Amino acid sequence: MIKNRHFMMGLGIGLIVGALLLQLMMIGQGGSGKLWSKEQVEQAAALLNLKVVEHDAELLTKEEWEAQSKQDGQATGSDQGSKPDSEGKKVDVPADPKTPTVPDTPATTDASVNDTSKATVPETPKTDVPKEPNKPEPEEVEYKITYGNTLTNVADGLSKKV
Repeated sequence: MIKNRHFMMGLGIGLIVGALLLQLMMIGQGGSGKLWSKEQVEQAAALLNLKVVEHDAELLTKEEWEAQSKQDGQATGSDQGSKPDSEGKKVDVPADPKTPTVPDTPATTDASVNDTSKATVPETPKTDVPKEPNKPEPEEVEYKITYGNTLTNVADGLSKKV
């Protein structure tokens, strides 16, 4: 028995550690068996930024919600300036901005106004597109890589050749 002493010690310690871990797992699973009240569930959901809904509530995707809100908007027609948000409250929607218009030019009735008062658009000087720089033609370099060279040796050899 003395020659198997280390094996028997390891086996015994392994069984003890395994039994302790099993007990810890069973204790950990036992805590989730408790039932929570509705208030406790809502508080836990609020901490995690989640929303609790009733089991009979209709849940819609974003596309279904938009389609339903468009149908409701067309049916009522009176709530053009507001739309429901995710909680069902009406939220004011800003109207579409007006398109820009050309300002009216004032009509001059004074005969003494000369032609220089008219607004003229100054001509902008044209710039030339820069030409691409001349690219040097690639040179052919012959370099023989011998067996056992590392990448550093090859890079050094090529830099010396160029």
